[in-house]
Amino acid sequence: MTSDTHTVNAISMNSKGYLPVGTIDQEQLITDILELLDIAEKNTQDAKIMVHTEINKLKVYGRNGFERLTKCVVKAAHIAKNTGIAVSLIAMGLSIIILMMI
Repeated sequence: MTSDTHTVNAISMNSKGYLPVGTIDQEQLITDILELLDIAEKNTQDAKIMVHTEINKLKVYGRNGFERLTKCVVKAAHIAKNTGIAVSLIAMGLSIIILMMI
């Protein structure tokens, strides 16, 4: 399962959170890519791969699926918080009653 919705395109120190197309020096970009390709080619090695794919009754999120999932997580956290507070208050109350009985 993946939750990758492509809502975040890039991480950058730019105030917009990404580098807009055209703001990078094209010649420097090409130089950097060629340098990285050269490094990658020098580090390649033979490998074997195997692939097996089987899809039975595939279920997908569909429309607004990620938002629904997020709402469920938020609701569960809210319930857990309220339950934790209630249990803590009950435990404190019982502790005070027990201390008063001693």
